[in-house]
Amino acid sequence: MANAYAPWATNHANLACEITTSKNRLEKLPHRGKFLKSGRDRHRPFRHLTRDFGHSTIPQMIYLNLWITVALPEDVPVVAGHLARCITLSRQETGCVKYEVYHSQRDRQQFLIIEHWTSQEDWDRHRTGRAFLEIYQPEIMPRVTRTPHVCDQLVPFPV
Repeated sequence: MANAYAPWATNHANLACEITTSKNRLEKLPHRGKFLKSGRDRHRPFRHLTRDFGHSTIPQMIYLNLWITVALPEDVPVVAGHLARCITLSRQETGCVKYEVYHSQRDRQQFLIIEHWTSQEDWDRHRTGRAFLEIYQPEIMPRVTRTPHVCDQLVPFPV
């Protein structure tokens, strides 16, 4: 279902999404795993996610990639279990577009968390929520070292 802060973000591939067109207006287009491309923006399907789009009212997205390394090998299953609980709770929070956790195949003590939030306010609210305060902070943080990267999304150049 579409999010009030991010109408383009859906959990179902067959729902409608919105994109910013070259005339700076939002259009609803059918979404089946890719954007329908039209006019000048046919090579810029992710243009609506960038900072510079004139008078549009879509808020700035927050993209966080977080590498965590578990200190002791025996804590890996414990951390993995707690991260799985965080996934479920975080995805239910307002403003969460994506919350995914990956376990490295090369180094089993490494996890990658990828978070996308519709705004700074939603990300801040997440850090005061149940997943963060009851699971992540007390159960995971003492067992790991963290390397967070708040990122900007690259937009493909027109071809």
